[in-house]
Amino acid sequence: NLRRLPDVWDFRARVIHHHLTQGFDVVHTDADALWLDNPLPHLAVNASIVGTRGNMPSIALEAWGATLCFGWIYFRNTPTALDVVYRLRRIMHHDKRPDDQISLNLALMQMQLRLQRSVGET
Repeated sequence: NLRRLPDVWDFRARVIHHHLTQGFDVVHTDADALWLDNPLPHLAVNASIVGTRGNMPSIALEAWGATLCFGWIYFRNTPTALDVVYRLRRIMHHDKRPDDQISLNLALMQMQLRLQRSVGET
């Protein structure tokens, strides 16, 4: 049943997790994310996750100055990315009002990971 937004977010996280466990890298974009150029050359960086900037949850925003957003996100098939997605799914399942962006950033905070500046910035 994908009638509720949290169900869509849970399904999305399950699909990403499944593909990572099968050995694939995963690029996810929202339907309203416009690609102006091929992003793949920018993904040669040594990062498990590359994504667009967000602004929630506030605890992560205050700690890092930005958060990761699911609007456009790349998960490299690494143990770190797999652990992050596993944790975000677990956080969502224990939350009465689950949100995948909040859960993603809380998972990153649990793992004491940090955001680096944007690949496209100089």
